[in-house]
Amino acid sequence: MEGMDASGEEGRLGLDAPRSGRFDLRRFALWLPLCGVLGLLIAVAAEVAQRYFAPFLLFPLMVGVLLGGMLVGLLRVCEVGHRPTVLAGAVLAAVLAAAGQHYVAFWRAQESLRSDPEHYAKLRLGFPEKVPPDQWWAFMQWSASRGRQVWSWQARGAMAWATWGVDGLLVFGATLLLVLSAARLPYCNRCRRWYHTTQVGRIEPAEARQLAEVVDVTVGGEILRGRYRLIRCPGGCGPAGLFLSWEQRDGDYAAGPIWLGPAERGRVQELLDDWAAKRQADAEDPEP
Repeated sequence: MEGMDASGEEGRLGLDAPRSGRFDLRRFALWLPLCGVLGLLIAVAAEVAQRYFAPFLLFPLMVGVLLGGMLVGLLRVCEVGHRPTVLAGAVLAAVLAAAGQHYVAFWRAQESLRSDPEHYAKLRLGFPEKVPPDQWWAFMQWSASRGRQVWSWQARGAMAWATWGVDGLLVFGATLLLVLSAARLPYCNRCRRWYHTTQVGRIEPAEARQLAEVVDVTVGGEILRGRYRLIRCPGGCGPAGLFLSWEQRDGDYAAGPIWLGPAERGRVQELLDDWAAKRQADAEDPEP
């Protein structure tokens, strides 16, 4: 599909696109700790959940998707627009979520030792290899030597470390994919809020061609079906962005973001409102 993205480049109509979010020390100081706390909370929840249901490959993906979705929600609440700041927080949360699961397991093992010292004293005498070390790195090596069940195979030593590495990469990848996808939208530095979709829908071929003419987009050939999406900053202080996509017999095409000033935005909105009113009227009074 041919087209443009909402990366902050100059739009088709010559208007300045929203610039990337500027660095804000206060939001940075809020975002990073919150991401760290969220990563640790997910680590605790994942360590508990994996004792009941933890299919290899699927479980870390689920953890990454959950963490990424929560970070996207947090991103919208905090309205952090500086993308390097967003990325730093996402990386921190993913690292803590992946590595934190092992530390939580270590902490639980130490709590078990402290809660029943007599039992572990006897265990040290008879089966010292079953007693978890009291240092985290030694605990990790001890856990690797004991092995990890992967389907019907027991991964031990280096292979256990490799599977943990795969888990970490899946958590990391799923988290960053969701967060960076959300952070691709423009950000308004004036009202310090992210753009969001205000209208989206399908349009008839004739409507798609008319809308393309209004925003100065060249369409060649017969349009089979079209679709549009409007994005704006919540405060209405920046230009609106219009995305157009349409299908022709020779392929799919797209244009956008097309940045609209007040006049162009009003014209586009007028067309969309007229078409919506016509469809509603046709639905209420269908022809016999």
